[in-house]
Amino acid sequence: MSLSRGAFLLILALSLFFAASCQIEDEDISCFTSLDCPDGYECSYDGICVPEGEGGDTGNTGDTSDTGDTGNTGDTGNTGDTGNTGDTGNTGDTGNTGDTGNTGDTGNTGDTGDTGDIDEIPDVDAAPECGNGVKEEGEECDDGADNGKYGFCLGDCSGLGERCGDSVVQNTEELCDGNTIVCNLIEGMGYVNEVEASCTAACDAWDTSVCECDTGYEKDGDGKCVDVDECATSAHNCDVNADCENTDGSFTCTCKDYYSGDGISCTYCDQPNLCGTDCHECTGDTLKCKDNGDGTTVCVQCVEESDCEGDTPHCLLDDNTCVGCRDDNDCNTAGGEVCRTDTHTCVVNTCGDGYLGGNIPEFIEGFEGGSRPGYSSGTGWSVSTSEVHGGTYSLKSDNPGHGYYSSIAMIKYTDGQICFWYAGESESGWDYFTVYVDGNVELEVSGDHKTWSQECITVSAGYPMVVFEYYKDDMGGSTGWDAYYVDDIKFHGAVGEQCEVSQTTNCTSLGYDNSQTVQCGSDCTWQAGEDQCEYDDGW
Repeated sequence: MSLSRGAFLLILALSLFFAASCQIEDEDISCFTSLDCPDGYECSYDGICVPEGEGGDTGNTGDTSDTGDTGNTGDTGNTGDTGNTGDTGNTGDTGNTGDTGNTGDTGNTGDTGDTGDIDEIPDVDAAPECGNGVKEEGEECDDGADNGKYGFCLGDCSGLGERCGDSVVQNTEELCDGNTIVCNLIEGMGYVNEVEASCTAACDAWDTSVCECDTGYEKDGDGKCVDVDECATSAHNCDVNADCENTDGSFTCTCKDYYSGDGISCTYCDQPNLCGTDCHECTGDTLKCKDNGDGTTVCVQCVEESDCEGDTPHCLLDDNTCVGCRDDNDCNTAGGEVCRTDTHTCVVNTCGDGYLGGNIPEFIEGFEGGSRPGYSSGTGWSVSTSEVHGGTYSLKSDNPGHGYYSSIAMIKYTDGQICFWYAGESESGWDYFTVYVDGNVELEVSGDHKTWSQECITVSAGYPMVVFEYYKDDMGGSTGWDAYYVDDIKFHGAVGEQCEVSQTTNCTSLGYDNSQTVQCGSDCTWQAGEDQCEYDDGW
């Protein structure tokens, strides 16, 4: 049986179709467009070659290519290609149904020479979508929503946009880009050299490692030139006795007070021509320069005895002035002179001259006034002429009665020792004569002491309380005098004046227990006024 040429071609096409089907079934073929698939297959949305009509979309539109049956020529088949505009390969199926193999083959396989190369078949896939973030055929890049921004793809996905490294400085995004700049032209950095600095890889700064700061400056953490504080870092040459002051790019040295020089070298000012805070020359009455020993100096009259002469031959070192006397040793003490501390002159000081510091004679209480002294208090003792040590009067204890005592207390200035004479007679071992100083027993006797004896008690200089007491036991009985006498109490030797007439003090300072005011006596002691004071116990 003979086959027509059309039947032969149909059989051949079917054979190729089934062969391709077997191959596809054995292994999936990946594709980007339908042009990547064998004849009779199209590219599905999954990127896999599948038989035409199974890839999705409405391929039935291609059925309209039946009009291809009307033509015997291959051109008619091209008309059927218009079915491809439906995005499906079903149009090619139309070619298979036509009797003329030329037309059908053209759509499906392109193998027939009448329809031309398969490349001439238009792309049935959709155009690339710029902005979906996927680089597709026909696109150079696609950064999605970032397209058109600095450092990303152009807005039409045709290539890279503005970015660091394109040798174009983008003023809003970059400081530099592949270019260089001379160091001393970089604004706000303070560089002084003319070396060219290159742009950094990030296009955001200059590489200033080759740039240098002026003398007195250094780079900070940001590379900017800042002043070096030489005074704080000890990078200066000021003298140890100079003050260092930092300046912009440098420093100054100034000698401290009491030093002279240029600040680099300073000399201590302790000479008559260089003395005092500002190192001036000593003139007038103060021609000597005194070193105070504490790093300071001052111009004075004298620093030693040989600096003084005439009526003021002595150098008073307390204030370095020439005076007539420094103390009583510089005066004729044998003639009664003393050195007045206010004028430093030798004078005969007398009580009442208004100048405190003169000598007053020793004080001995002999009761020669015929009465108890005003600085005494107590009961049971009275002035007597019966037994005396010297003079006319003495102080005698009264008989207190059995089981009682009589006492008298005295407060008077003493220079450190109180001496007195005493005599008496009492029932031995029962009746006692006792002397207290500030509450402490200093003497206690009993029995026959009719012979006068002197007792001296060491005390602290000041105003102690001295108490004389006579006690009789409660057993009864008496012997002889049955009393004790006290006379010639020496409170102090020759001492300096205690006060000057018209001066006042308070009783507390004299040892009393109250703060009443007391006047200085006419003898320049407080004795004349002590009768104004009293004890809290009523004495």
